[in-house]
Amino acid sequence: MCIWSLNPPSLSTSPEPANLLLSLLQRYLYRYGYLEGSGHLAGQVTLDEALKKMQRRLSLPETGQLDGPTLSAIRAPRCGVPDFGHFQTFQGDLKWDHKDITYR
Repeated sequence: MCIWSLNPPSLSTSPEPANLLLSLLQRYLYRYGYLEGSGHLAGQVTLDEALKKMQRRLSLPETGQLDGPTLSAIRAPRCGVPDFGHFQTFQGDLKWDHKDITYR
């Protein structure tokens, strides 16, 4: 289980229950490479650390809390490319088979 602390006043303005917001946050952090795996194991970051890393990356105040600006950033539309980690759009080895380049 990840270590997590929610600030109740920051969630009181949201119409959604805290467990739904926490689930939304976890999916976002996994999808965009801030968290790996499915638990708090050696070498993995806690949910608080991942949230602060996301806030730093998106130039938000680093509160470590799921506040209004952070919720807005999570809900904002964006591409599916992770911010961190290795990803590949196409299968296979995408290197050229030659080194000669010509042009006209």
